[in-house]
Amino acid sequence: MIHNIIEIGQYAFTDDVIISGQVTAGGGLVSEDLPAGRLVFITGNKVRTWANLIDRNSDPLEDADENLLEVLYTQTTVDMTSFNYGQEILYRHDDRTVGRYYLKSVQRVSKNAYQVECMDAIGLLTRQKHDGGVYSSDITVAALIDDIMGDIPYTIADAEINTMAVSGYLPIASRRDNLRQLLFAYGISAIYDDDGYLSFCFNEQSVAKYVDVETIYIGGKIDYLTRATSVRVTEHGYYLNSGIDPVVLFENAGQPAAVSARIEFDGPHHTISSTGLTVESSGANFAVVSGNGSLTGIPYVHTQRELVQATGVTGVEENEVRVPDATLVNSLNSENVLARVVDYYSQAREVNCAMVHDGERPGSLIAFTDPFGNAASGFIKSQNITMSGVLKSNVIVATEWQPGHIGNNFTEYFLITSASGGNITIPSQYRGRKARAVLFGGSRGGWGGYNGQPGQSDGRGNQCSRYGWYEPYPDIWGLGGEGGSGGEGGSGVMIATVDIDSLADSYAATIGEGGDGGDGGTDRTRGQLGTATVLDGHSTDNGVEIQAYVNLVDGTIMAQPGVAGTPGGKGGNAAKTYIASQNPDRSGQELIVAAGNGTSVTITGTTYGGGQGGYSEINRNYKTDGGGGGGACGSAAGGNGSAGSKHWSTDAQTGVRHRVYTGGSGGNGGSSATSPPQAVRGRGGTGGYGGGGGGAAGASAGNGGSEETDEHGLGSNGSGGRGGPGGRGGKGFILFYVEGA
Repeated sequence: MIHNIIEIGQYAFTDDVIISGQVTAGGGLVSEDLPAGRLVFITGNKVRTWANLIDRNSDPLEDADENLLEVLYTQTTVDMTSFNYGQEILYRHDDRTVGRYYLKSVQRVSKNAYQVECMDAIGLLTRQKHDGGVYSSDITVAALIDDIMGDIPYTIADAEINTMAVSGYLPIASRRDNLRQLLFAYGISAIYDDDGYLSFCFNEQSVAKYVDVETIYIGGKIDYLTRATSVRVTEHGYYLNSGIDPVVLFENAGQPAAVSARIEFDGPHHTISSTGLTVESSGANFAVVSGNGSLTGIPYVHTQRELVQATGVTGVEENEVRVPDATLVNSLNSENVLARVVDYYSQAREVNCAMVHDGERPGSLIAFTDPFGNAASGFIKSQNITMSGVLKSNVIVATEWQPGHIGNNFTEYFLITSASGGNITIPSQYRGRKARAVLFGGSRGGWGGYNGQPGQSDGRGNQCSRYGWYEPYPDIWGLGGEGGSGGEGGSGVMIATVDIDSLADSYAATIGEGGDGGDGGTDRTRGQLGTATVLDGHSTDNGVEIQAYVNLVDGTIMAQPGVAGTPGGKGGNAAKTYIASQNPDRSGQELIVAAGNGTSVTITGTTYGGGQGGYSEINRNYKTDGGGGGGACGSAAGGNGSAGSKHWSTDAQTGVRHRVYTGGSGGNGGSSATSPPQAVRGRGGTGGYGGGGGGAAGASAGNGGSEETDEHGLGSNGSGGRGGPGGRGGKGFILFYVEGA
């Protein structure tokens, strides 16, 4: 009778050529690592092939279930080097699947013997990379499993896995490592099914398979693990934040062009953008680019919060189990993770024993007799099988422990945005449920706006003389000042978390007000944090300041920085003119460019006009250039530029009468005295409006009869407007995450 059959494609290795073999089973319990399984066997190169049984009419024979009847026949020699890496291998014992594996290597160990090493699906995942990403309840556990598994077959045994949302972060790592993170965070077991395929389920078995004492080998031991006295689990949050400046992730200017180059980031980033480069694909952790240029992105904000629980174990040396880097542990599932780890490390015992294999595998719940004759039950944690006619299975069984605390603790949420008379009322459908309240104080106000720049007159182009303004500086004239930049949006909100075992009907509470915006101008300031939100004595004043927050149930952005203020308008340039009576290159007077108007600014449908440019007067003997208009700001118009002037003046000492020519003055930029409207709830205040830029001063020139004594002067440059105060931050609120009904 053939007991062991190892199939590779159409070929089968059987007992008569298999010299030895060993199975290390993979998969198993959620509280452990995700171990890879392997099959190693030594065999000759004589194989059998499968053939269909046929009747006398050459028609295939079938069993009662209409399956084709097959038989192994004819030994033949096979080239052992013809098998390919990753080729599927099925190991069966007495017509029961022991495992489904994938070829890793073949090594010749003697003239007629070969060692074949195989890995299971988890082993295959160990050798493949996964790009990871940031997840904000926008993907289910099942969808992420599918993304990680790739083209490796698997099954999902529990329907809840198909609807459970994922929040958190996965780095670039092996597919196995990221799968382990996912399964650990949501309490899912990876167990091989009866066909050898990886199956994902919640291992909450209640009926144990009985293992007859006569099938248990003599010997074994019980390991009394060092029980934990406390467990510390870190929950993580990853949030978009437009308030952080982009950082350069890659740059290759002046170097050979990139050709589909893969760039991996140091941590997750969003808002990936490029200058010059073509981005062929990208994610939170990577980008593939071609060409020359630079690549930038904004780092995600990463928040962390530790949950600590004593296990109640006494009389042992202090021993704390820590889970700091499981980045899919978040506010929704952290309590379940904590409870699950506490249960395992404060209760479990490990029994080492050997038994006759009868289809058990890691994750199976068995009832058996321990090495000291006591009845026990537990879950198989690991398993090693020696290949023979009767399979000996060496197992480690975790006893005195039951898996549980699966998925997310909290699957619903509601908001409280106001407190009447210092109290809030909990909606009736949520009362009595366990909840986690996240308190948001009032958001920080925006920064004050920057001052506008004054008009500028170039010393070459705006020098005044009887020859006017011409070569060698024909393209230079007075330039209007740039408008001031708007202030940065307010960034920051205080939050605090309160755990509630059972929601009451009402609570004493205060909802925080948004913080005032900062002052604008030369000594501009940052906006203030808002006032505290308080729930039943718990205050955001004792919490932490974050930049942004995403609702973990549905991915809604609940808190984020404010937007930058509107910049001020640019001041107008001065006029550019010539007089030509003394210029051989010009045949007459010429107006090249009129004095410019200041730039207007529109805020929510209201337009504040830029100042008008001043009038320029010009003929063959003199010119007076108009000054540029001042730029507007977000709450005031810019001042008008003035026309140039000319008049007669008499020298007090000599009595000589002469002309005085003066260019027009630039208009002053608009100054903002008002702040932007208050931001919406949960958002930082808008930055203050930037002041308007000042208009440039006009030049003058003259060629009158007393040209030796004529005076020529610039007008005054317009001053830049003052930046305005920042906007008030949004009001606070309370977000309640609630366990399902």
